Amino acid sequence: MPQLTDDAAAALAEAYLSDPQRHTSQDVVRADRLVRQTATILATISRYVSTSSQEEAKAEFPFVLDPSGEPNGPAGMNKKDGELFYYARIALASVERLFDLIVSVHEVPARNYDPMAFVVAAVVTALAHEYSHGLYGHKEKVETNISGSRFLEELDADRRGGVGSLCLFVDRELRRMMGDFFNLKDPMDFLEAAMVGHSLLAFWLAGGREDLYAGPTMRCFMYYDGLRSIALRERFADLSQINLARTNADRIVVKIAKFVEGGDRLIKIREDHLAAETGYKKTFKKNLYKRTDETVAASPFWIAFSGRSQATWMTTMNVTESLFDNPHYGSYVQMVLKSRLRRHSSKQSVAWYAAGGKWHPAIAIEMTISQV
Repeated sequence: MPQLTDDAAAALAEAYLSDPQRHTSQDVVRADRLVRQTATILATISRYVSTSSQEEAKAEFPFVLDPSGEPNGPAGMNKKDGELFYYARIALASVERLFDLIVSVHEVPARNYDPMAFVVAAVVTALAHEYSHGLYGHKEKVETNISGSRFLEELDADRRGGVGSLCLFVDRELRRMMGDFFNLKDPMDFLEAAMVGHSLLAFWLAGGREDLYAGPTMRCFMYYDGLRSIALRERFADLSQINLARTNADRIVVKIAKFVEGGDRLIKIREDHLAAETGYKKTFKKNLYKRTDETVAASPFWIAFSGRSQATWMTTMNVTESLFDNPHYGSYVQMVLKSRLRRHSSKQSVAWYAAGGKWHPAIAIEMTISQV
């Protein structure tokens, strides 16, 4: 199946914008521009995933950019039974509806970047969530005796959605687009913008099926936890920088919430982050790990990595968990590389980012926590 080119993405964006059934924003000029820009960004990410899937796992993983004016849900992911054929979908209407949440926000207080970056971060997080269902074996129908397994898979995909949001700044081409489109050029600005985007996404998705999805505060925390994990592991930022970005995101949300209908609920989502973290560790963490063990073992993407999947997955899941299980935030993390960075058949691994734009080789990391 052919990959989604920039020209094809642009044509789909125009098809959506000309659809008479389209949800029309209060600010059509800004909305139209944002839809076109986001379509280009999503197409770029989709080509990375499609190429890596074919090279690493001999699997087809096309991306569907839905131009329907009133889509059948904002996003989705499916698999053909008995085939290595997966596809993810994002509805362009989702971009405009997310934009409408902050249509009255024309600038970010004390910042030089465009608040439309929040919307892009939200949409890319949603796409990474959908890709994760395919990459991490959620669609392989793995039997289990773990209660609430589908709920745990959605929670796992939320976390990996947060991981995937970092692709917007670590990939050179995506970083250039974020700078050109939204003047988002500073790493710290990116972190806070991504966190605000996570909040908007969780706010917008609130009210879904309670048997499948966590509440908005927990979902927002899981997005954040994934971003925090990958930012630490990739040395994109240290803990103090992440905490500062989180504080800045809290302040930005408070300031823009007065322009958002139901803005008090948006503020509440961020205020309850610490409680969500405690609840995750007490209620979900143990079974989430167990379920992920089961699904990862069945994933053709991980099977293709010749037995290295478990080491890679443990790195993804445990770097942040080990650090934050330690009550002393003054602790330092000593990362000992058990093996040198190496490429698999001279190709990079699709597994490192859940739908990201930069692929990293498999690596085993031993975490040693030492109190200061």
